Amino acid sequence: MELETCLVEVPTFLQISSSLSPHVSPHASDAGQILDVRPSKAFKVLSQIALVQVIAALAIVLAGFAISGVPTSSRAKHSGDGISWPMKVVLAGTLLVDYTCTDQYQPSMPAMAREFGVSQTLMGSTIQLHVFSSSISLLFAGPISDRIGRRPVVLFLQVVLAISTFSCGCADSFKWFAAGRALQGVAASVGSVVLAVTQDAYDDSAQRMQTTSMLVSIIVLGPLVAPTVGGLLAAAFGWRFPFFALSFLAVVAFLTSLMVVEETAGPAQETAYLASAIRTLSDARRLRILACCAVGKSVFDIMTASNGFILEDSYQLPLARTAVIQSAMASSGLVGSTLASHLPWKPLDVMSFFSPILAFSAACMALVGLLFDQYLVLYMFIICANEVLIYPPLMSMTVEFGQDLRDIAGLASSVLTSGMNLFSLGLSLPAVAIATYGPAALLYVMAAIILTMPFIMVFGILPPSGPSDLKEEEFVHGNEEQANEELGEEKEKKTCG
Repeated sequence: MELETCLVEVPTFLQISSSLSPHVSPHASDAGQILDVRPSKAFKVLSQIALVQVIAALAIVLAGFAISGVPTSSRAKHSGDGISWPMKVVLAGTLLVDYTCTDQYQPSMPAMAREFGVSQTLMGSTIQLHVFSSSISLLFAGPISDRIGRRPVVLFLQVVLAISTFSCGCADSFKWFAAGRALQGVAASVGSVVLAVTQDAYDDSAQRMQTTSMLVSIIVLGPLVAPTVGGLLAAAFGWRFPFFALSFLAVVAFLTSLMVVEETAGPAQETAYLASAIRTLSDARRLRILACCAVGKSVFDIMTASNGFILEDSYQLPLARTAVIQSAMASSGLVGSTLASHLPWKPLDVMSFFSPILAFSAACMALVGLLFDQYLVLYMFIICANEVLIYPPLMSMTVEFGQDLRDIAGLASSVLTSGMNLFSLGLSLPAVAIATYGPAALLYVMAAIILTMPFIMVFGILPPSGPSDLKEEEFVHGNEEQANEELGEEKEKKTCG
């Protein structure tokens, strides 16, 4: 007896259709059924209106800022003794939802492409669209938070995340889904603001590194569990349901943030965007830190783009086993970020300690590619070992980049994260082509890329006589003097005018 598809109208304006999963035999029991959760026409229209309104609001606000400048708010300087655990949890949760939004729908892409009537290549381009819109938005979110405060920007981007994610679930065509994904990229720029919060809230650089690494540990859970959880939810309720669930979590994060997120930014300085950007990028040492951070991030992006091809094509693994191994390999990032969060050292001490270890690890990677690339266990081990070892120096460089820019921490973190994303995007694009030549070719290239990190750290970041010669207090003192001098010069110019 065939199971008839039924369509049920429910008070929430959602339509739930019950049918058999395509992966289940027609003779399966009711346990093999799925509930395909779909939005009603009313919800589709409401989501499209909300999406257009958010985009229009962003355009109007940015145009207003360009014409009349970004207003400043009067704030007292944060004590520098840290942030509360509830605030850490809600900020980490916001970042986790952001990163989960992309990874959770990857298993559903073929079904989504069929429903929207587009190619899988075009469907896959929504990931690059998200990265691009996020990279551009990062250039604005941090600097604006320097002027008006971290709290309002975090709250606003949480609202954008909730609306854009809900709109993706309600999309009835590819263009509306792409618009939602682009807006999700805007919401993802909250990462630069959260990074600025850690710069504001801790005077001690070791504590800043521990908190930053803790937040990154939470973020790593997204790529680790999102494909599995998203795939299971999509199999049970349809691909739209995970988007609805994530939009609900974004609303919860926003409501919780209203109660627990405090302002951490100090008094805003009357400095122009261009002048602050030039100040950030005019220091050669800081540019080397940015380049080294971008190289480190590209390692993870290259592995994400290439491992599936290597495991399936070169090692002839079935899809299910490939997915399990990829999740296991992704867990090494969680180990590395957790290790970084427990190190009690200053950022320069971390770089000094891990530089020779990372160089040795890169050499071992090249050796495996030369002699033992046919062994899957060794391939997995050397990849995981390098991912673990990259995280501590990467986190230390992230903290060190804004060490003497705490008065413009938002802009500094925006420049850092945007530069890392754009550089890594360009570096990881050839990875799929390189993977076609087998694991040995990929390991050679990866070893060369990783080896540049200790080289830049030793000869371009660390002081010649050791990390202890570069005192954090000198950075902070020099930063305050520079900010005061700039403020005095601007006041003098206004008086003369």
